[in-house]
Amino acid sequence: MDVLGHGNETNLAITEHPAQTEIHTRKRPLINETVKRLENQKPPREMQTGPAVRNDTVTINRHINQLQEYPEILQLYKLMTHHIEDYYK
Repeated sequence: MDVLGHGNETNLAITEHPAQTEIHTRKRPLINETVKRLENQKPPREMQTGPAVRNDTVTINRHINQLQEYPEILQLYKLMTHHIEDYYK
């Protein structure tokens, strides 16, 4: 975030990193699919997808490896994955 000061006022200019723009662009189809699922008004149990629901341990392990540099996010990912797996047993 860039902070620009002019006299007594401060303007906040939030600039997005090019990598963030790429991530947003790549995630757009996922977001659109999620919106379509919500429009179907199905119960959440029937709408949820992902590696934990599919018991896709290869993908889960790949995600865990990719998150090694981010211990707090990794902890959250493992917790959520565990709860989703338990829910769909």
